[in-house]
Amino acid sequence: MMFPSLPRLISGLIHSDIGVAAGYGGWLIFTFGLVQFFFAPLLGNLGDRFGRRPVLLLSLFPLGIDGLAAAFAPSIGWLFAGKIIGGTIAGSFSLASAYVADITASENRSKAFGFLNASAGIGFIVGPVVGGLLAKYGLHIPFMVAAFLSVINIVYTFFFVPESLGSGKRRNFTWMRSNPAGAFLHLRKMPAVAGLIVAIGLLQIAGDTLESVWTYFTIEKFSWKEETIGYSLGCLGLMFALVQGLLCPILLPRIGDKKSVYTGLAIQCVTFILIAFVCKGWMIFALTVPFALSSIYGPAMQGIVSNRVSDTEQGELQGSLSALNNVTSIIGPPVLTSIFAVFTGAGCWFYFPGMPFVLAAFLVLIAGILVQKV
Repeated sequence: MMFPSLPRLISGLIHSDIGVAAGYGGWLIFTFGLVQFFFAPLLGNLGDRFGRRPVLLLSLFPLGIDGLAAAFAPSIGWLFAGKIIGGTIAGSFSLASAYVADITASENRSKAFGFLNASAGIGFIVGPVVGGLLAKYGLHIPFMVAAFLSVINIVYTFFFVPESLGSGKRRNFTWMRSNPAGAFLHLRKMPAVAGLIVAIGLLQIAGDTLESVWTYFTIEKFSWKEETIGYSLGCLGLMFALVQGLLCPILLPRIGDKKSVYTGLAIQCVTFILIAFVCKGWMIFALTVPFALSSIYGPAMQGIVSNRVSDTEQGELQGSLSALNNVTSIIGPPVLTSIFAVFTGAGCWFYFPGMPFVLAAFLVLIAGILVQKV
């Protein structure tokens, strides 16, 4: 809901153009990722010790605070404060991944992770479209509604989400395994993750183009308003939901996890290049189909990694992978938005808004080469 309105909100607060606003947007994501980097492993380990449900409830509160900070922001500093608060314990997706691993047999986890990703896709269908429509009544309205939905989510989780981790599968909590350094040391001990760690990181940086550049790119390239941006993200979310919810459960068992990874990476590399060179707005909508199709590599890779650890370590694994994602969020968005600003700013030597997507394609290509060696 917040994506379509964020570029113009930042632009208004700093009184500058979209290129400069993109730079601030990248640093906002950097701030969130940096804070979450230190707290994601902690949440995963707390979930392994006390159960998923109480920690999941705790992690939902900062999301609402982040929305309210943006809704009533009198200056850009408020947005950064919201991201700092939101990043402290906003690790709900890693906890949800551990929850799925708890209740799913090992041979079905890739399929289950596909359904989990499909639920995120549904959020991308409804959220951006509603956010874009609400922006017509004021840029701050989508942020207020997002904060209200966080409250609804807390109430729903409290009354309808049971605990998934039995007391017999819980383990003692230690600070050594809960800090980011301990998380990465644990990843190194798992052969599958050790071999894929660089590839996963590169793919996550490439994927950051969606969150950090997409809205700024479409405003700069096609002068889209919030409503059209919302429709484009909604269309992308619909395609993701169809692929993750319908195609992945059929395709993954038939071709296997490794072939799914190779196929998805090849499609994504080509799609990034095509997005970089689009010349008409309708092409963006057309390219959401192959972009979503490429996402088949995600649950397949999650399944490969998840099946390499025991049931008692799923929370720690997902928290560690979330920490890895946060490291890439520290690196990726500032780099991608800075590249966008350089190639769109006043006096740029070569105007090319699609340059971040070219970089993303290159990173996917390198990741594909690394995956083949595993």
